[in-house]
Amino acid sequence: MISKTIEVRKIDRKKPTVTLRSGSSTGADTVYNELIIAVLPEDTGGSGVAKVEYAWTNTTGTPSTSTWKTLTAAADGSYQAQYTAAETSKTAKYLHVRVTDGAGNVSETVKSGPYQVIKKATAAALPSITVTGNPSSWTKSATLTWKAAQGSGTGVGALAFVYTPKGTVTENMTVGSCTVTKNGVYVFMVTDEYGNSVSAEVLVNNIDNEAPKLEKLERSVSTDGKTGTIQLIGATDDCTAIYDQKGNCTDYRGSGIQTMQYRGQNETEWRNLTGNSFTVTENGKYVVRLTDNLGNVSKEYSVEMTMIDTQAPSLAAAMEKGVSANADGWYNAAALHITLTYSDDVGTTKLYGKVDDGDFAEISGISTASGTIFTKTYDCTEGVHTYTFKAEDAAGNATTSDPVIVKWDKTKPVIGEITFEQKAANILDWIIGKESLILCIPVTEEGSGAEEISYTITPTSGMAQAATAKLNKDGLAKIVLSADWKGKITDIRCTDAAGNVSDTKSITDAANGFIVEDNPPEIIFT
Repeated sequence: MISKTIEVRKIDRKKPTVTLRSGSSTGADTVYNELIIAVLPEDTGGSGVAKVEYAWTNTTGTPSTSTWKTLTAAADGSYQAQYTAAETSKTAKYLHVRVTDGAGNVSETVKSGPYQVIKKATAAALPSITVTGNPSSWTKSATLTWKAAQGSGTGVGALAFVYTPKGTVTENMTVGSCTVTKNGVYVFMVTDEYGNSVSAEVLVNNIDNEAPKLEKLERSVSTDGKTGTIQLIGATDDCTAIYDQKGNCTDYRGSGIQTMQYRGQNETEWRNLTGNSFTVTENGKYVVRLTDNLGNVSKEYSVEMTMIDTQAPSLAAAMEKGVSANADGWYNAAALHITLTYSDDVGTTKLYGKVDDGDFAEISGISTASGTIFTKTYDCTEGVHTYTFKAEDAAGNATTSDPVIVKWDKTKPVIGEITFEQKAANILDWIIGKESLILCIPVTEEGSGAEEISYTITPTSGMAQAATAKLNKDGLAKIVLSADWKGKITDIRCTDAAGNVSDTKSITDAANGFIVEDNPPEIIFT
């Protein structure tokens, strides 16, 4: 007996399968102009998918042989059944699909539907929509009004909905409006019950809700330091995006700057600028804001002004070194000056001096450099005077010194002509020893003043003695000589309050006991 084993490998008795996958609705109210349904064939018997066939019908019944068509796979191996409606009225369509494998096994026919279709409307049959209200000048918002209408003729369907930038409208669809607050491309679309759609695009580019901007604030100060300038750099209202028809931003513009304002940090009222800068006279913080033609207000920009010269010069006045007053405060130097010491952070421009209640007079020849301490001498005037000084810088800051009171007398007293005072008796009475004689010694002192004269009296028969005689209010000193006195008076002098000493005079006795002066008066006997 002879036996043989034969292995059979290519027997396939298993039918292939097919699945239809569609995103389209089968509802009666949804109408399509075109259908695309994915077809997913599968063969698990091993022989593979050989052919995919489909048929579009108006009923659920089995398609006739002539209606079946072969479905060709796409380049990626996928299958899609497509139908473009040619019907001029709403029609239900069904898709039937079957698959044959390599062994000739045929799948069960799979059906999908119904799908409501109608030929895509064209020209007058299409619905229409128009939009008005696109602003032609700058505004903060725009109210866009749309009007929709169904088409006319074959294939016309009632309006189904209107799509607007604010949402979908399904009632009162013939007219409506929506408000937009930004530039851009706004799309409105109307769709009829058969899916025919028409859209209108509106390019809005005149809405400005962006505030102006400022790049920076720059500060400077005048050459004299009196005022500061704050300048606005890069002020612009070109802050609103401008778009093209494709929705691309192509530029930035705006309604334009209407006002530029500023105020001090502690001020409540805003002040308008007439240009791109403003002048201030005080240091401190300043705030700036911009407002465009639509009332959009920028943020507040601030800058600290610290460059204005507010520091007054330093100034001191004192008596020059090397001189000193006596105990009564009097100077008697031949020349007398006050030393002024002054300086300023940016330079002293002027010095002034005044005497007593007079006006300030400018002092010439000063140094104006900054930051250095300088000195200047000021000539005093003889007498008792009050000196006041003032220093100014370029910004007008001024410092007034404390008053300096100077008592200066450099002129010595003058003893005038010495005379005798004649009373009832005449000189003969004194000569013969019957009456006393009064010597009158006038003193001229117009400075610090003098209270007395000093002298040395020497009797003929005695010792010399120092003596004084008070000056009366008229500057006259009197020396009373007794009736029997004989001798001489020498070293007559006057010292004023400042220590100035007059020239010396003397009276000496002569023959026969007469009193004789250095410059003797004429004595007449009667």
